[in-house]
Amino acid sequence: MTDRARSLPQLAVVCPTCGAAPGELCTSHGGTRPRRSDTHVSRRAAWANSRKDTR
Repeated sequence: MTDRARSLPQLAVVCPTCGAAPGELCTSHGGTRPRRSDTHVSRRAAWANSRKDTR
């Protein structure tokens, strides 16, 4: 499942929720393990906003 998460376009931006750097997976609530199938909602929103800014 980790491979699926690594292919998500949202990884291009910093996660406002957990602070994961671009290219890194979001982490769980306590920051102890990577989220393997998705990203935080706030990261998806940040990515969507960054796409609007470049258009």
